[in-house]
Amino acid sequence: MRNKTSKVGKVWRGASAAWGREIGFTLVEMLMALAVLAILAMQAIPSMAAWVSKVRLSSAADQFFQSLALARNEAIKRNTRTVVCKSAAGSVCDLTGSWQWGWIVFVDVNGNAQVDDGDQILFRQAALGGNIRFDGNTNVAKYVSYSPNGTSKMVGGAVQMGTFTICMASGTPTDARKLMLSKPGQVRVEKTVVESCQ
Repeated sequence: MRNKTSKVGKVWRGASAAWGREIGFTLVEMLMALAVLAILAMQAIPSMAAWVSKVRLSSAADQFFQSLALARNEAIKRNTRTVVCKSAAGSVCDLTGSWQWGWIVFVDVNGNAQVDDGDQILFRQAALGGNIRFDGNTNVAKYVSYSPNGTSKMVGGAVQMGTFTICMASGTPTDARKLMLSKPGQVRVEKTVVESCQ
């Protein structure tokens, strides 16, 4: 009787040897594969950069939204005025410059929208970095101040409403995020496109 196992074994060894001889790439095949990968990478890089920009914009808008929410909640909880102001140093309010250089949230005991002795800093946000531009219109260019009932009010007592714009530096139309501060002190975030971002 013939041994079927040995025949199968011979066939298997033969196939393995054949496969072993065909494994690998020639130099031409490898160069072709690299060329295809390079073309795909060149097409993917612009979309990846756009995606990163959108993520950074959304993250910056969310950070500022959370800071405003913190200030409002603390004003109500502590029954005292709180302020969010521009601050590159993280210890005093800046009267000039842009919001992208950083901001702080603090308890404003005397209601002057400036950090004085006895005022407690609740949160510090470092500069956003990169090409992010972040500014507020006239009423919110320097600070946002919350009264104990949670409404936003200027130091003089007038209602404080305004719009913040966050975008990536560009001389052409580009994606942006707008944060709109309403009369009751609440904030709404919207995606938009601006003509340019300087």
